[in-house]
Amino acid sequence: MVGMKPRHLIAFAVSILTVLALASTAGAASSGVFKVSASGKQSITWSLNGTRGSCEIQTGTGSGSTNFSFKTAKAGLLSVSRSGMLGSLTTSAKGSQSGSFVETHTACPPFEVVPPYTQDASGCGARKFDVRMDFATKKGVTWVIGPAQPLPLGSCPSYTDQLLSTDLTSCGDSNTQYKRSFGLAYGGIGLFASKLNISMKSLLKVRKGKKKTITGKTTVDCKPASVYSNPLVLKGELKYTLTFKRTG
Repeated sequence: MVGMKPRHLIAFAVSILTVLALASTAGAASSGVFKVSASGKQSITWSLNGTRGSCEIQTGTGSGSTNFSFKTAKAGLLSVSRSGMLGSLTTSAKGSQSGSFVETHTACPPFEVVPPYTQDASGCGARKFDVRMDFATKKGVTWVIGPAQPLPLGSCPSYTDQLLSTDLTSCGDSNTQYKRSFGLAYGGIGLFASKLNISMKSLLKVRKGKKKTITGKTTVDCKPASVYSNPLVLKGELKYTLTFKRTG
């Protein structure tokens, strides 16, 4: 600058660089792109013991479980801004599903006793499928849901066979798409809906090339109505770990 002394020139240059640096930081803090890898496990157990009928009393007894672990084969990209997170990850899941159900009958004179009914369980066993983890932030809350594909073929007794209603909102499901608990709706195949406990502001403080690990967890403990006198008993848990690496 004309007439400006050297020390003033230095101070002026430093102030310009500081403003540019602050502007750059502000821009980086407003949004970012992350490579994200995921791993976790989920389990659910169910049981039922109830009766129905008047003269011929039918007693239904059953139990079962679905367990699997899942992880990303390759990190996927998620977009993060101050207003929230958006994107999906593809994970591969492996596990098992078991189940049994028997219905017995008492005599109703003058009719003879009906033989017990045992539900086919030939389709139970090992399970392998993909789970898509979907991330969406609504009203400041980041939801994680996980539909599964393909759904298992074959017959395996499940609590879904004995529900009085498919409405499982009392167990944590929702009619709102970004809150759907697919793991509940499909007998444990798919993830339970969960909330991610982190602020976008905190995540956006991660510098480019650096990592941040976040854990998620949710539980299921409910007794939805069954087609018998007693409700079903459902207990489940989902735990997972997400590793975020900032790329931009």
